[in-house]
Amino acid sequence: MAFEIEYTAEAENDLDGILTWLLQERQAGETGLRWYQGLRDKISTLSELPQRCGRAPESKSLPFEMRQLLYGRKPRVYR
Repeated sequence: MAFEIEYTAEAENDLDGILTWLLQERQAGETGLRWYQGLRDKISTLSELPQRCGRAPESKSLPFEMRQLLYGRKPRVYR
C-alpha cells in the first residue's frame, strides 16, 4: 500500500534553498548534489515504508500520526 507524501511550504522552501546553495557553492560539487539526491530518494521511500521511522515528538499533539525521517551522519543529521 502506497502512502502520499505531503510537503509543507516550509519544507519545499528548505529543499529549494538547499539545492540553490549546493549549486552556488563550488566546493559542494558532485558530492553535494549526490547528498541532495540521496535526501530526495530517502524521502520518497516514505511512501512505501513510513512505519520504519519513529513518530515525531509533535505527533502527540496532532489529530493524525506524523513520523520523522532522519538523514545524514552525526553531527549533521537532518530531520
